Amino acid sequence: MHANEELIQRFYTALSQLDGAAMAACYARDVNDIQARFTFQNGKIKTHHDQFDLYKWMRQALGLKGVLLGWLPPVQDKLRATARAGLDAFKP
Repeated sequence: MHANEELIQRFYTALSQLDGAAMAACYARDVNDIQARFTFQNGKIKTHHDQFDLYKWMRQALGLKGVLLGWLPPVQDKLRATARAGLDAFKP
């Protein structure tokens, strides 16, 4: 099994066991700080909103392209639109 696959399995095992310390150990120290907000209804998640530094995420995810272009509002808007379209297309 590839090391990355093992890491993902460790992460989701820790998640299922509610082991925050084990989950945190799966992340690099310079990981982007993500603030998550949830609302609940009838024991289910109703809404989930994440807030984070998009430019920092783009630098991590896209490398040099993210560094050079990720700060531009049109590039960030395009990324948001693409992500929104993907979420809207998802039908569980």
